[in-house]
Amino acid sequence: REEDGEVELILKSSDVEWEMTYTSFSVEFDLNCGVGAAGELKTLLSSMYFAGALLGLILGGFLYDHFGRKKSAMLGYFIAVFVTLAGTFCHNYYFLLIIRFCQGLGIFLVHTAMYIMCVELVPVQQKNKINGWAQILWALGYPLAAAIGYW
Repeated sequence: REEDGEVELILKSSDVEWEMTYTSFSVEFDLNCGVGAAGELKTLLSSMYFAGALLGLILGGFLYDHFGRKKSAMLGYFIAVFVTLAGTFCHNYYFLLIIRFCQGLGIFLVHTAMYIMCVELVPVQQKNKINGWAQILWALGYPLAAAIGYW
């Protein structure tokens, strides 16, 4: 209703009572809004992932040459799986930063090793096709993981 140029709200903020029976990491650490400190905290999570990825790329060259691509890729899988499972029990923002760093490290150890193995083991005529399919299947894993997590 409008009376004399003023708008009267039907419900006031004091009329609504929130009951949070379930919580999430985003709610617990106020990461659901992209302004102020919350935006910086979300950005730092992404930055830690890519810092781990950078270390995975640098460390990967040494590991691939000294221990082999397959063993290094398996090490990356174990790191990624272990820290991702550990992250499900995380209730501390700083511990989550370490988790994200290790996820980036492990996933990029795997991704780079798989790419190098595809380049080295596939015949020249098939390299582009096989690497393209490998990247497509990797990209399809993200929505598949989200769908599995939804149910």
